[in-house]
Amino acid sequence: MKKYLSILTAAAFLFAASLSFAGEADLILKLLIKKGVITEAEYQELKKELKETAKGEESAKMKEEIKKEVIAEVEKKKESDAAEWAKRLKFSGTVQGEYRWRRHRNMAFGNTGYDSTSDLYLRKTEIGLQAGINEWLTTNITLNSEWIGDSVNNANNNEDTKVDQAIITAKKEGFPLYAVVGKRTQPFGAFYNHLVTDPMTQDAYETKKVGLTVGVTGPLDLDLSATAYKGEEHQTHLFQSRLFDETNANNNIRRASTGSVMPVAQQTNEVNSYILAAQFSPFKDRLSLGASYISEPGHSKRNTTMGLNAKYNCIFIKGLTVEAEYMKALSRERYWDTTAGALFSDSFKERILVLGAAYSVTDPLELAVRYEDFDDGGIAEKSRTWSVDNRYSAGGTYTFYKDEKKGLSAFVASEYRHTNYRLHPSQKLIMGGKNDEVFMKMGVSFQ
Repeated sequence: MKKYLSILTAAAFLFAASLSFAGEADLILKLLIKKGVITEAEYQELKKELKETAKGEESAKMKEEIKKEVIAEVEKKKESDAAEWAKRLKFSGTVQGEYRWRRHRNMAFGNTGYDSTSDLYLRKTEIGLQAGINEWLTTNITLNSEWIGDSVNNANNNEDTKVDQAIITAKKEGFPLYAVVGKRTQPFGAFYNHLVTDPMTQDAYETKKVGLTVGVTGPLDLDLSATAYKGEEHQTHLFQSRLFDETNANNNIRRASTGSVMPVAQQTNEVNSYILAAQFSPFKDRLSLGASYISEPGHSKRNTTMGLNAKYNCIFIKGLTVEAEYMKALSRERYWDTTAGALFSDSFKERILVLGAAYSVTDPLELAVRYEDFDDGGIAEKSRTWSVDNRYSAGGTYTFYKDEKKGLSAFVASEYRHTNYRLHPSQKLIMGGKNDEVFMKMGVSFQ
């Protein structure tokens, strides 16, 4: 009885021992054989059971360790994937406040009897998001609100936020073909600008519509593209540009629809507006040249315009940039003569020339000048109203804070602008022929 009790005690001890004590347990078993407590056969049986028990414990321990390692690896991958996705997202935003002073708040009555006027407003608030889906597919979304608090450009006090840009771009580095679909400023015109106000070419011809662009790139920064979209945005923008008297309640010129006695433009129902554009740099980082052609449906004929642009970074004067843009109407629909109640006999083919130069005095300070000329094609004369003749602008921008690593910047800018007007003889007695304006802007942005 004592012998069996000793065997059970030894077995319990051995089963409880861990693998690290296997050597000591074997010595104890051999001592029990020597004392005659257990036999050699019992020793072998107990040793076998000890190994199996230790092996089971080791297996369970290994499984637990593997489980922990797998969980840790999964968590690490999740964190890595989240970090990688975060790198593909890029947020941007800007807020710009603007002050405007005009020598004459009303151009009527020969600029006499009217005081100056000034306005303070938010020129633009904007937030954007860019997401890189993969190595060849990206999407951009930009929301903004403009002219907040400005009674001139936002008479209805509309402060709604709208989708300014929403596009999907398919383009892979090293592959020449690309495509862009969505709402954006379509590729007609360069619209170079270093001042507070936009150039005449942008006022007249900026085409922001939903469209599809297919293009190809090549050597010398070559970019050839074709864009299709729906509508008559090009011509609509021209009539909203304030380059001629279309906004006056008693204006004598409107767009007209075929066979109609009402001055209402005919709208297209087809995607039949298009843009062809080309850009290249024969001397990299020095000279850039471009050309574009736009065509939209009109009530009597298609409205087509050609644009040419050039940008030169001066070799001999460091920091000096010279830019030029020329746009000319090739064909135009006939407009409606509200006085005669009929279409004008001729089409008015306008043209715009913009010449500008900017000089970077220091890294944060840039000075700029611009000359603009608008040939209305006879609009003021034939419609017995007025149009802008030319403009001279000068100003500067000072970036007082910039952190390139964080993508933060803040600036102040100012511009003086002088405008000369082209007047029909009937307008000269009731309207002034020139005006002066001063603009000041402050903006902050992040990206």
